[in-house]
Amino acid sequence: MKCAHHTSKIFQTDGYLIPGSKCNYEISPEQTNRTRGKFYSPQYPSNYPRDVTCHYRFTATPNNRVKIVFEQIRLQKGDLSCLNSPDVILVYDGSNKSAPIIGHLCNTNTFVEIVSTGSDLFIEFHSRSHFPGQGFKASYLFDSKPQPPGINDIHVPSMGMYHHLISQLLVC
Repeated sequence: MKCAHHTSKIFQTDGYLIPGSKCNYEISPEQTNRTRGKFYSPQYPSNYPRDVTCHYRFTATPNNRVKIVFEQIRLQKGDLSCLNSPDVILVYDGSNKSAPIIGHLCNTNTFVEIVSTGSDLFIEFHSRSHFPGQGFKASYLFDSKPQPPGINDIHVPSMGMYHHLISQLLVC
């Protein structure tokens, strides 16, 4: 029994469990006091329950983005395209399901990286199979967005360089 308690602490999602839900989490640096952490399917590393839907909402600070790495995915095997798979992970590039889908994961996979374009990322995990799998373990990182180059950072070749190249072509 002691081992089971220890295991449950090891595989605990680093986030705020929404009261009244079994597996809906809000994850942000303000709530967790950290810029990186882990999150899991319910009951991981044991098999996840049947007929469950879980939400993981990530909110970075302004000018930051969310990087997710699914270190291990072991869902019930289904269609290779994921379209008809009973168990799926959907990743949205925004704060809810109205945002564009940037990841549609199923079956078995390792080290899948997904990065948001903005400060929000929403993940939905559906379990509809009769024989659930082990689930997933993943890590997250709130990271600064790369800044576009400034006007002084752009290098434009001079016309002298083009003149030299053209004269070389004409000689041949």
